[in-house]
Amino acid sequence: MDGAFIYYRDVALPSIVRGEEWHWTLRLKESPAQIIGAISLNKGEKINRGFWLGEPWQGHGLMTEAVRAVNDYWFDVLGFSVLRAPKAVSNTASRRVSEKTAMRLVATTDGDYVSGRLETEIWELTAEAWRKYKEEIAAK
Repeated sequence: MDGAFIYYRDVALPSIVRGEEWHWTLRLKESPAQIIGAISLNKGEKINRGFWLGEPWQGHGLMTEAVRAVNDYWFDVLGFSVLRAPKAVSNTASRRVSEKTAMRLVATTDGDYVSGRLETEIWELTAEAWRKYKEEIAAK
């Protein structure tokens, strides 16, 4: 069976039903049937947001756009005060998304990924910093 199917069936969907996670897929307007990425939020203490984007679509600002929408949902709809997201140190593209969306690096540790155990950065964003960032973007 497909690993993604098993993950969504056995992990994500039950968490959504319990109100512990929120998941979205990324799709292009010109081909809405094709999933090119995904982004999710999680109520957990240490990890609140995760995402992936297929390589052909990286570097075009799509994930930054998705992160902005999901951050708004986290802070403005769900009412949380802090969002945390781990990043493999080697994943510079993911780090860049965090830098562009007002997050700050707060810790370095090790983390488990599909590719194995990797050095990990923990990025954090407060509701206050997010709102200030949005005001700065709106003023431009």
